[in-house]
Amino acid sequence: MKYFVNIEETVNGVFEVEANSKEEAYAIARDKYNNGELVNEPGNVTYKQIAVAEKSGDYIEWEEF
Repeated sequence: MKYFVNIEETVNGVFEVEANSKEEAYAIARDKYNNGELVNEPGNVTYKQIAVAEKSGDYIEWEEF
């Protein structure tokens, strides 16, 4: 029997941004992230969970691992 395994990770990274305010730093970082200039790869995995189901999309019970 085949099963569908869904793995979800939360990854974080810290980046330095030159800006005149927190608001500007946020806008610059968001734009750089959306343009692929800030990438959390390989990054630091801070949380991961897994779920297994017989049918894709029927992930009910998640387990941290």
